[in-house]
Amino acid sequence: MIFARQAALHEMDFEPFETDVEAQWDRKGMFGIGGADPSITDVLIETRIVTSARPEEVAELLLLTHSRSPLTATIAKAAKIRRRLVVNGEEVRT
Repeated sequence: MIFARQAALHEMDFEPFETDVEAQWDRKGMFGIGGADPSITDVLIETRIVTSARPEEVAELLLLTHSRSPLTATIAKAAKIRRRLVVNGEEVRT
């Protein structure tokens, strides 16, 4: 939702737009095995977009979106966040 709003404000078209989130944690912690911590330690946010905008513009907009996201800001306080951006089928460095 935040990305769509920012894209509209920056007059960036896109269709489609997908985000996947993966998290890593010690599963033993879920079951109380060996005193393992069940906390999430690493989060990967992968965004895939098809657009006529330049990949660099999309990367800038994505970083702006993540800096304004309440969820991302909250998670970043507890775990490492990694990002992967794919624009028109090609991975873009963020």
